[in-house]
Amino acid sequence: MGHLAIFIVNQNGSLVYHKVITPSLKFATNDTIRLASTFHSMHAISSQITPNCQDIRAGFGGSPGFLAGTVMEGINEIVTDNFTLKCFQSFTGVKFILVSDPQQKDMDYCLKSIYEAYADHVSKNPFQEAEMPIRSDLFEGSITKIFNL
Repeated sequence: MGHLAIFIVNQNGSLVYHKVITPSLKFATNDTIRLASTFHSMHAISSQITPNCQDIRAGFGGSPGFLAGTVMEGINEIVTDNFTLKCFQSFTGVKFILVSDPQQKDMDYCLKSIYEAYADHVSKNPFQEAEMPIRSDLFEGSITKIFNL
């Protein structure tokens, strides 16, 4: 089945971007907003429960680089029989959430690629207002290329 959906949540817990990758999967708009804000709240609460979390990643793929030296706090991964949810929180507090099939192995690579596309096409865009929904054709094109849509 592959990757199912992408969610990007800002520092305040508001959903600023979502894309359903699997065409057979249907989300109502209110459901995506509810899911994103609930995950943001659970992530914040879990990081408060374990404030001295010292799980420092070596980097993407076990080598120095992506996520090297970052302290992982909060919920980073939820694994079930039906899906795997993986979250990366950037240094600015933006959460990148990827939901995939449990057998999917390239989730770290996809999160890295989404983060790079966000940095290149959203963060550097002078017309993109902070905390507002992402409406960028270049970002959308990058997402399409990452997932071969």
